[in-house]
Amino acid sequence: MPTNTFFKILGGLTSLVLVMWVTQEAVQEIQQNTPKASAIEVNPRKQLRGLNSIQQVRANPEAQAQAWHDLMAGRPFVLSVDGRAQRFTLSLSELYLTAAATDKRFQKLTPLANAQALIQAAKELNPEKTGWVIYPEGHEDEVQSRQILHKRIHIQTTDRERTVALLKTHGLKLISEPDYSPGSLIVEPLQGGPEAALKALEQLSGDPSIRSIGPLLLRQMQKHAIPNDALFTSQWHLKNTGQGGGKVGADMNVTSVWDTYKGQGIKIAIVDDGLQILHPDLAPNADSANHYDWNDFPNDTNPAPSNLAEDFHGTSVGGVAAARGNNFLGVSGVAPEATLIGFRLI
Repeated sequence: MPTNTFFKILGGLTSLVLVMWVTQEAVQEIQQNTPKASAIEVNPRKQLRGLNSIQQVRANPEAQAQAWHDLMAGRPFVLSVDGRAQRFTLSLSELYLTAAATDKRFQKLTPLANAQALIQAAKELNPEKTGWVIYPEGHEDEVQSRQILHKRIHIQTTDRERTVALLKTHGLKLISEPDYSPGSLIVEPLQGGPEAALKALEQLSGDPSIRSIGPLLLRQMQKHAIPNDALFTSQWHLKNTGQGGGKVGADMNVTSVWDTYKGQGIKIAIVDDGLQILHPDLAPNADSANHYDWNDFPNDTNPAPSNLAEDFHGTSVGGVAAARGNNFLGVSGVAPEATLIGFRLI
C-alpha cells in the first residue's frame, strides 16, 4: 500500500475516533449534570414553550378543517400558514381594526369569557373590518408573535374551473390570481369576517381540485434591531436590501428574532481547521475554556490555526455563526451573542 494512502486512512480513522470520544464525553457530561425529574419544579408555560417547535412539526394539516370547532370550544386550533400547519390560540382581550389609523388598530378589551363573546364584540364594531388576534401556541401575549386572522384565504388549485365553481357554491368571491404564483387564488367570503373564513376552510378542505388552502394572516410591521457593525450592510444573507443586484428580502429573515433573542446561553463548537479566539470580532464570544487542538503536538487547548494564510475556514465559519454584533466592528453572526468553542481537527 502506498505510504500516502496509508497515512490518509490512518488520519481518517484517528479523526473518527476523536469525534466519537468527544461525543461520548459530551453525553456523559449531560447525563452527570442533568437533575433528576423528581427534583424539577415544572413551570407549565416554560414547558409549553420548550415543546412548541415539536408541536408545530406534529400539527396535522388536516386538522385545519376543524379549526372553527376547536376555536369555539376554547381549544388551540390548527391553521396552515406559510406552507406548514401550526397551532394557534385566540386572544380574548384584543381585536384588530383594519380601517383604523396604524397606531390605533389594536383595540384592547376587558378579557372576555369565550370566543362567542369576542365574535359579538367584533359584530358591534364592524365584523367585516375587524380581525381576530391570534398567537402561535406557547407564545401568547408576545407582541412580536401576534398575527391577525381576517377573511382572506389562499388556495392552490389543480383544477381552476372546478375550484371557481366551488367558490360560488360556498359564498366566496375571487379577489385575485397572482401571476407570480400559477394556480394561486386569493378569495374571501361575500359576507362575514374571520368566522366565515374558518367555515370556508372546513367546507373546501379535502376537495380534489385543491392542493392546499390556508388563511392569509395579517402582521403589523415593527421596527427591528439592526446592528451597527461596519460590514453589516454587505451581509445580504442576514438582510438583503438588493445590494449587489440581489433580490430584496431573499435572506434568513433573522433580524426580527434579534429583538428578543441573540443566542445567549447557546454554545457553538466549530470543528474545523482552527478558530482565532483572539480575533477582535470573535473574542467577546469565545468560551473561557473547552477549546482543544488535536493537530499540534503535544495537543493543547488553543484552537488558533498555525498558518493563517491557509487555515482560515474555521474562523470564517465562526464569524458567520457568532461574530459579535453591534460592536461597530466587522460583521455580525447569525447568533451574535452565542458562545464559540474551537475544536481544531483538520
